[in-house]
Amino acid sequence: MSSAGKVYSWGCNDDGALGRPGVENKPMLVDLPCPVDMISAGDSHSLFCNSQNGVIYMTGVYRNILKGNMSPVFKTPVRLGEREFQYQKIEKMISGVNHSFVLISGKAYAWGDPECGVLARRPSYRKKFKMGLMIM
Repeated sequence: MSSAGKVYSWGCNDDGALGRPGVENKPMLVDLPCPVDMISAGDSHSLFCNSQNGVIYMTGVYRNILKGNMSPVFKTPVRLGEREFQYQKIEKMISGVNHSFVLISGKAYAWGDPECGVLARRPSYRKKFKMGLMIM
């Protein structure tokens, strides 16, 4: 990430985790609609955040060991949590292998793979993957 909030990515781009097309082993610009000041990455996803405006973009996919891809594959940045985070200052953002957390005003939001209790909530069995991707 540059001092101007531009993001460059390189490495494995399976399922769009780098947020851009092109050569994997060469740093290249990720096309984001606003400058960012936080980045977080898991196994197959990346998050880009403008913390002052409560804006988060995601690329890649969340996976589950049994189900495979839980979410759609985003090869270019897609905004997440517009309703939940808009106009709030995001204090912290972290990712695990297939889940993410955001801290706002001492309140934690989590989403991703609900297996093994990593989201600190237990979605109903019938809709557990759909509910796991809900930002709560």
